Amino acid sequence: MAADRRPVMGFPTLDRPSTGDAVAHELTRQILDGSIPAGTRLREVELAEGFGVSRQSLRAGLAQLVHEGLLRREPHKGVWVPRLTADELDDVYRVRAMFEAEAARFVAEHPHALAPVEAAFERMCALTDDADWGTTMAAHLEFHLALVDAAGSARLSRAYRQIWSEAWLGLVASRERAAEGTPRGQVESHAALLAVFRSGDADKSAQAVREHMQPGLRAALEDEHERHAAGDEAAGHSTTSSSA
Repeated sequence: MAADRRPVMGFPTLDRPSTGDAVAHELTRQILDGSIPAGTRLREVELAEGFGVSRQSLRAGLAQLVHEGLLRREPHKGVWVPRLTADELDDVYRVRAMFEAEAARFVAEHPHALAPVEAAFERMCALTDDADWGTTMAAHLEFHLALVDAAGSARLSRAYRQIWSEAWLGLVASRERAAEGTPRGQVESHAALLAVFRSGDADKSAQAVREHMQPGLRAALEDEHERHAAGDEAAGHSTTSSSA
């Protein structure tokens, strides 16, 4: 069962308070930058009042994020930000690797398609050394979205965006462990990817993308393992105390 946390949630003035799109956009931003951590329950009354929107518009925004995988909803339990299990993380990254490997093959074989990926990389290079984690990861996301979009398949792009939402939840949870979470680290790792894409070798490009994902997956799995172990230890203490 998800933990019942109450984060310090921001309520900026929304550009389109009459629709659920603005609610979904702002909640997405706060979930993906870690302001609303995994396990947080979202209370409809508090959110509607904070954003100044109707319950109907709020529910539309929440439904959108449930569909994208950034929120989960169950009867009598409400809505919360999920914490992915180790099996879920493995599955998300496996599917993500399939999508990105296909896109990497395409750009390696079609050099003209690399232009948007190159542009996204240049914007990443423009980040200052003191850029925060959310800004740095937004540039990371832009690069990978540009890569998948470069394959020229609208269906692939739509499917990838849903998977990425869940993959990002793992990145958020493990951000303290991520060795490449700095602007410099991101530039170095993505420069290496681009070099392989530019070589024109489709097989090496696909493999490079798969290897590129491994540090993020390992960090997310380590975080999940530690959290699970801490939960087991807490449960053991509780049992011991009850038996005393």
